[in-house]
Amino acid sequence: MYYYVGRVESYANLHATQRHDDGKTISLMTADLRLAKPLSTELYRHLTGQN
Repeated sequence: MYYYVGRVESYANLHATQRHDDGKTISLMTADLRLAKPLSTELYRHLTGQN
């Protein structure tokens, strides 16, 4: 399940990696992202299960 929580920007740790899935090698780029606006406390608690 995916949630759209707003615009993000690349923050740090941008690097290429590979994942092996069903006998196939998949090339990926990974990065830490930062939200343009912080989540509300209520939404953060909902998404993390900290109700």
